[in-house]
Formats: sequence, structure tokens, C-alpha cells
Amino acid sequence: MGRTMKKYLAAILTALAMTAGLLVGASAPSSAACPYVGCARTTTTFQAPAKVARGNAPVVKARVRTQGNAVPKGVFKVIARGTKGNAKGTRVTRIVKVNKNGRATIALPKNLKLGRYSLVVRYVKQENSAFKSSGSKKAPLRVVRRK
Repeated sequence: MGRTMKKYLAAILTALAMTAGLLVGASAPSSAACPYVGCARTTTTFQAPAKVARGNAPVVKARVRTQGNAVPKGVFKVIARGTKGNAKGTRVTRIVKVNKNGRATIALPKNLKLGRYSLVVRYVKQENSAFKSSGSKKAPLRVVRRK
């Protein structure tokens, strides 16, 4: 029996089983669509000021999304790396839990050194989660003197 014939026979048997009610073709809800650990994609975005005066805490608003109506559980990891000025070589990290809406507000320290920083937010999935971890694009932050 050739390959084409086997495929044709399998299609006929499947159709007969479905009409008899022995086989049901239904789609799973979005949260159960991925039965494996770490297979659903996520997208991480954030908003932060481009410039802040020293002594004021830069506030980062982060969000994680996925397809469907499910909300990924886990934490956001905000990393500020100093790139120029007195900040060069400085690294500040903050970790905050994702809320029930997939968002978080993270305040960086008030005493950041003067200079330029590169900000990145990473979503780190909860253990045994169906979602993948993800990271945002980089954004600049400048810490300037108070006027």
C-alpha cells in the first residue's frame, strides 16, 4: 500500500470516527493550549523617563503580554548599566513581582551617579510555567545635576 493510499485511508477513518462521536475536534483554551513548560511566547515592554535629576527616583513601568487572555506569572528584573560619565561601570538591579494584570511599577534608587545609563527590563517566568521568559529593547536614561 502506498503512502498516498495510507493517508487517504487515515483521513476516511478519522472522518467516520468524528461523525460517530468517538473523536471530538475541539480547541483548547489559551491557558491550556501549551501543555509543555516554557512554550508560550511573551513580550516585555516598559516606559521610563529619558532624563531625571539626581535625587529623584526614576520610575519604570513594565508590562508583559502573551497571546490570548492568560497573564504570565513571574518577576520583572530591571537592569540599569552605566555607560558614560561617573556612572560608567555602575550596575543597578531591581526585581519586582508581576501583578495580576501583567504589570509592575519599579522605582530605581534616588542616589544614582551622574551620567548615562542603559535600561533593560526582563520578564523571568515562574518555575514550571507554560510561558517563556522575555526581554525588552534597551532605552537610555540620563541622570543630571539638580538645578
